[in-house]
Amino acid sequence: MVKDQKGKELRLTADGQELSGTPEAFGEKWHAVEAADALETLGSSLQQGLTDDEARFRINLYGMNEIAEAKNTSSWKLLLSQFKETLILILIVAAVISFAVGEALDSAVILAIVLA
Repeated sequence: MVKDQKGKELRLTADGQELSGTPEAFGEKWHAVEAADALETLGSSLQQGLTDDEARFRINLYGMNEIAEAKNTSSWKLLLSQFKETLILILIVAAVISFAVGEALDSAVILAIVLA
């Protein structure tokens, strides 16, 4: 990272020119920014886009524009994770007790609610 004399981080292009603004200047509302303002802030143009050198420089600086893949959670892990809740555990204990005292129908209803 390049910083100015006051310690402020500078955003530079591949040829060392400072960009006029930063994406952070728009906050989380990039979707509401006029195209011309966004292009100016990013140091690009509608007609030419980025040069190959500039694109390579930004890929090296910021990384590829990719969404990280989420970990796949198996259905069994997802099902078992549901039983960590205190209320669910209480209902399972109630179902076991109901079955133990001969109330199989009540036990089945409680388990059906838990598994639904």
